[in-house]
Amino acid sequence: MLIQAALNGGRSRAEHPALPQTPEELAADARACVDAGAELLHFHPRDERGGETLDAGCCANAIMAVRDACPGVPVVLSGGVWIARGDRKRQFEMIDAWIVKPDFVACVMAEPGAIDALEFLIDRGIPPEAGVVTVEQAETLAASGLGDELGRILIEPVEPDPADAVATARAIDDVVATLGAPRLHHGYLGQTWAVIDAALARGLDVRVGFEDTLELPDGTRASSNAELVGEVARRRDEHRA
Repeated sequence: MLIQAALNGGRSRAEHPALPQTPEELAADARACVDAGAELLHFHPRDERGGETLDAGCCANAIMAVRDACPGVPVVLSGGVWIARGDRKRQFEMIDAWIVKPDFVACVMAEPGAIDALEFLIDRGIPPEAGVVTVEQAETLAASGLGDELGRILIEPVEPDPADAVATARAIDDVVATLGAPRLHHGYLGQTWAVIDAALARGLDVRVGFEDTLELPDGTRASSNAELVGEVARRRDEHRA
């Protein structure tokens, strides 16, 4: 049961003062998360204004800083088309320009042309993480024939009700379980911990971090990504016992 730390996502520092943005901040935060139990690191590089970016220089600086701080720990960037202002051609051109490649790139199945994006990343030797929100998206992914070439399948239900989110995650998992790629479950906001607990109970990989939630299971505000990771690690240990 691996833990992926999602360090920042599209959030701003106004949402949490400890949100990492610069390469130095990402590196320090990543190190703290690895020390707390994370084995995978997901983050969105930022430009000089703090905006999400696919710019080659910004991505390289962030990746190298995190790798220096956490040698051997796989790095995952978001390749979302929204970061390229919704322009798929521009998205592909910017990723083609990367001078330092991450280990994986997250690609959301909800985006138009998601299968094309998965194939693009596979052709360039960057295993994609396919983010699946619905059962219909899971079926599309299963029909694509790309299962063995994916780096990971992210099962990420968005229903606000925890029970509904857990049920959707289970239904998606049932569809993609035979595709050959590792599966990782994570939730958002108020249903985050229910999705994580249900996945841990089944021995599956999970994700946590400020991208997904700012709160601990009891509703108190987490002080850091490392505190969130540490709580998941504690729960994982309980399941392993």
